[in-house]
Amino acid sequence: MALLGLAVLLTSASGLPQSQEDHYSPIKNLRIEPVERRLTWDLHGNVSEIMCFINSKFITKAVNQNRYCQFHVLPSCEVKNFSISLTKGPPFLTGIQYPLQEGNPQAAAWGLDCQVHDVDVLTCSWEVGREAPRDIQYHLYWQELRTRREYECPNYEMDPRGKLVRCHFNDVSRLPKHLQILVRGTSQGARIPCSDRTVELSEIEILNPPN
Repeated sequence: MALLGLAVLLTSASGLPQSQEDHYSPIKNLRIEPVERRLTWDLHGNVSEIMCFINSKFITKAVNQNRYCQFHVLPSCEVKNFSISLTKGPPFLTGIQYPLQEGNPQAAAWGLDCQVHDVDVLTCSWEVGREAPRDIQYHLYWQELRTRREYECPNYEMDPRGKLVRCHFNDVSRLPKHLQILVRGTSQGARIPCSDRTVELSEIEILNPPN
């Protein structure tokens, strides 16, 4: 799991050459702080308001005197574009990608889907990556959002090729109501990106029909 974002300049609307742009930029050293779940930066000068986006979708405004944006959860697997812009003053937009992508994304598990059923069982299933190596194997974990501590699923099911493609947890009532699900792949000859989704258990519950 990457702990630092890969800094990539996405856009700058100032129209200045790069050297001048850096000199006049009110925001520098844009970075992700994974443990705190923040997008933060070094602020130079006064700015009125900073807005934060993920994949061009507005998420939140900066807090603590425009020092950072706080997120409830950060992606663990899928690379996303984090960007910030100013609401007033000269046009300014810059961003980074996070997390750092490792390996072929087409080898990662796909179609990750989870459901709570039979009152207290959480079952997740996924498909083998389209370009996964022949020796690929997957394992499922749930992650605490606050501590990022991971716990592996204990009850797997295999497909006819011997690949783990399904797993279930019992006693779901003991789990946090909001958590992150991850599928990690392993192979002797290749790095395999993980797959993840954030779930609210009450929203994925299938209720039993009344008797």
